[in-house]
Amino acid sequence: MKLTIIGGAGVRTPLLIPSLVRRAERLDLQEVWLMDIDASKLELIGGLCQAVARQLDAPFRIVLSTDARASLSGASHVITSVRPGFEQARATDERICFNHGVLGQETTGAAGFSMAMRSLPVILDYCRLRDEVAPDAWVYNFTNPAGLVVQGLHDAGIRRVVGICDGANLGQQAASRYLDVPVERVHHELFGLNHLSWTRSIRIDPELDGTGGEEVLPALLSDPKFIRSTLLAMFDPDLLASQGMFLN
Repeated sequence: MKLTIIGGAGVRTPLLIPSLVRRAERLDLQEVWLMDIDASKLELIGGLCQAVARQLDAPFRIVLSTDARASLSGASHVITSVRPGFEQARATDERICFNHGVLGQETTGAAGFSMAMRSLPVILDYCRLRDEVAPDAWVYNFTNPAGLVVQGLHDAGIRRVVGICDGANLGQQAASRYLDVPVERVHHELFGLNHLSWTRSIRIDPELDGTGGEEVLPALLSDPKFIRSTLLAMFDPDLLASQGMFLN
């Protein structure tokens, strides 16, 4: 199996390698292609990824490339994690918002919409190239604002694409750690968009259909020790009390 990471020179990529090594045999993973338009950064981050892979005796090879077509050709799975405009564009977006007296945040509000307008055309081009050279491959979009980008891809007729984010399950993970319960036993209900979401229920050992189980969220939110152990500690207590939910 060939896995391609578009935006492979991102700083998070080396953190992915150990997980891939652990799952390589089950996935029959033979090649990981790191593709990026920034050749110098790719050499740095890609070299680090290759060093980690060697240290862990990875059974797959890591290929560095600036060629999107070659990187996508024959891939079974594709992860997209890019930042069109780089960090400077984000800073510009947020400063424009601040100048107009509104919150600047890269995935919500005006700054988030600006990022979506830059990100979506780029990811759409990659997905259309995927359709040409690897039509059976699944795309996992990690590019922000993830919800808007995936909605745009869906509206454009792109299929076999999934949006992912590592922030949506913060409440589930916090409850699992604090209660010392395996995360597989913790069921959470979430609503919202991108980095603006709320966990409204956390239950332990629900039925297969998601019903039943022990509801633990109200008790957790009333426990100051739990609050201090999570990112909720940054919020005003009155705000937390008014919401009655875990704020992601």
